Amino acid sequence: MKKLKFTPSSSDRWMSCPASVKLIADIPKPDTTIYAKNGTACHNVADVCLKKNKSPHDFIEKKIEVWATPKNDYIPFEKSMAETVQTYLDELALLRKEYPKAKYTSEKKLSITPVPRLKINGVVDYNIKQRFGDIVVVDLKAGVGVTVDPSESTQTWLYAIMAINNQWDEYDKARMIIVQPNEKYGDTRKEHTMPVSDLKQWYYDECIPAIKLALGDNAPFGPSEKVCRWCPALPTCKAAAGHVLSAAGQPIEFDPRQPQEFTNAEIGQILPIIDLYKKWSSAVTAYAIDELRQGRPIDGYKLVRGRANRVWIDEEAVQKLLKRLKVKVSDMFTKKFKSPAACEKLLPSDKREKLKPFIDKPEGKLQLAKESSKKPAVSIEPAAEFNDDFDFFE
Repeated sequence: MKKLKFTPSSSDRWMSCPASVKLIADIPKPDTTIYAKNGTACHNVADVCLKKNKSPHDFIEKKIEVWATPKNDYIPFEKSMAETVQTYLDELALLRKEYPKAKYTSEKKLSITPVPRLKINGVVDYNIKQRFGDIVVVDLKAGVGVTVDPSESTQTWLYAIMAINNQWDEYDKARMIIVQPNEKYGDTRKEHTMPVSDLKQWYYDECIPAIKLALGDNAPFGPSEKVCRWCPALPTCKAAAGHVLSAAGQPIEFDPRQPQEFTNAEIGQILPIIDLYKKWSSAVTAYAIDELRQGRPIDGYKLVRGRANRVWIDEEAVQKLLKRLKVKVSDMFTKKFKSPAACEKLLPSDKREKLKPFIDKPEGKLQLAKESSKKPAVSIEPAAEFNDDFDFFE
């Protein structure tokens, strides 16, 4: 078995499901996604800007080296990434005004040793230390995806504990700040403040016991939608499968007055089960395809080719042939105007406003979302009757 890993970024999982730590130890690390590479590039540029007093716009169109699996890569730094970094730097500038005499660190590698012979490492994006005052950790989330709440982010809490470095008596408050410049439905800056004494109690009463459970024999599983979502062991984990299948088979409190059709209340009970089942089944399917690609058989299944569109082998040769066959050049090509987003990138930031009068943003397709979603609810007036303007099928 490989070395067991307890990373701050996966702490939500291993604290809720201690058994997952050993379960994923032998699973190879997946290739780094382009979204993760872009995020790393933003962090790297922000660090250079802070240490060398540069602007992120100085790096536009330059290639930034990032650490990645299976090998390091070079990512082109775009205007949108520069704007993401600038938003982050602006927040840090405001914090430095609050703490003019404090100590600051950027992209600092820190660690804690919760139990003997186990070190948990992490890189704290930005840290402010004011002795006998506040400890501040700032975490940059450069992506567009999941909204992160610092009041629930155990990753950020562990970063604060790493920054405190067992000097619990030297700080009064811990401020955990998450900056998400690309957040669409909430604040781009979110903060959670708590007494250092409460953070210490959480560390010793909840975090360390979870680690000891994970290191021991017969560690408990704790499958749930949140815990299993990013777990590498999801497609092969029996505890996750049991949770999904039991949820799919759990009794629904049917309304006896409606024996033939579901009520909306019953639909509300069914939707979470469907959502969890879809995520699990997708993960299992992806795992099965990968196994077959590696030459490991799965009873009753094989790999086949899906439908593919035809492509030209040599476009220039085809164009010459079509000309000889008397086909007009104008008939060979389709000209398409660029999108608003693409055209905006052709202009400097201060001139993009001139395009606004010519841009319309249609309403997106209606989607189901949980009540806890940050997206605002759509207000819809029930249609009195069907008419030609009503598009029943999306």
